[in-house]
Parts: sequence; C-alpha cells; structure tokens
Amino acid sequence: MREIKEQLQQGNRSVYDADLSQYFDTIPHAKLMIALKERITDPRILRLIKKWLKAPVKYGNKMTGGKSNHLGTPQGGVISPLLANIYMNLLDRIVNNRQSLFGVSGVKMIRYADDFVLMGKIITTEVKEQLHHLLTRMDLIINIEKTKHIDSKEASFKFLGFAFRNDKDLYGRDLRYINIVPNSDSEKSYEGKYQIILKGMDIKTPRSWCED
Repeated sequence: MREIKEQLQQGNRSVYDADLSQYFDTIPHAKLMIALKERITDPRILRLIKKWLKAPVKYGNKMTGGKSNHLGTPQGGVISPLLANIYMNLLDRIVNNRQSLFGVSGVKMIRYADDFVLMGKIITTEVKEQLHHLLTRMDLIINIEKTKHIDSKEASFKFLGFAFRNDKDLYGRDLRYINIVPNSDSEKSYEGKYQIILKGMDIKTPRSWCED
C-alpha cells in the first residue's frame, strides 16, 4: 500500500491493473524448474520439489495432480506460495530493470503474489503489448475482461482489498487527496466472518456495533 501511494504521489497516475487467470493452476512445471535451478544446485532438493509438484490432491471426492500433471502448484501446499513467487520473479526482473522497455518508459510494477499493477506517468500500448508477450512466454493467461487501464485522477482502482481514490477536499477547496480505504467487497467479507464468529460464540450483535 505504501509503495503504491508513493508512486501516486510522484505523479505516476497511469495504472494498468492486470489480472491473471488461475495463476497457481497454470504454472508450467518445466519452466518453473528452470527458474529453480538458478537458485538451487542440490539435485536432491530439486527432485523433492518435483515430487511435491506432482503430489495428488483430493478435494472431496475429486482427485487432481499426480504424475501425469505438468501444470500448477498444489493448492494448500505449504511450499506453493514460495514457488509461485519464484516464478513471478522472472517477470519482476524484466519489468523493474531500468534498461528494459518498462524502465526506459518510467513504468514500475508493484506486485504481491500474483496480483500486480503497472504504474507510470504514461503507459503506452507498446508497454502493454510487451507485458502480454512476456506472460505468453511464461505460459500464463491474462484475463482481458478483468484487466483495465485507468487514469487514477479520474477513476479509483482496487488492490489487495483496498480502494485507491482521488477524493475531493472535505472543505470544498480546489484540492484532491489520495485516499486508501477498504473496498466494499472486503468489508462485506469481514462482516460475514465476524457474524459467523459471534454466532459460534452464541453472542448477539448489538446494533451500535454494526453501525460503528
């Protein structure tokens, strides 16, 4: 949140909010192992990770994964977030390289796991096409319908459960301020979990609590 706010304060108001489709389920094992070999030299550890990737996973009565599986990290596997971050680091290194097209264009990527935004004063069509090209080379799928390019001066955007808004001055002055607030979906999700906890404790929610 702090990084995005700093980018906005520096005038990097053009935001490309990209969305990846089923990222954890589409990571290609072969390319992930190449990325891991840059960091790990012990073949025993590499074999162990490969077995982990192919471990069968049971959801109810449905089995997924197994030896024939070549895509994805096991959902719920404790190592999955780490492997997913290592694979996305390939994109980090290119986009945030000052000598790349992105760096020369003054565009930076802010990422948390598979959620990321590109930010800059101007994000050109060439920059967006290069991003799509890199994701295609990584065998990742970008969700065009959910991906959007906005000017944060004119529209708000969401990231990790927060909304970034360019709000008017409360006192009617000709000023605007960057405001970071929980988005409505996050508030609804929190309220639902809160009600479940209270129900389990057999506690009724006073009206004043909800209003506060």
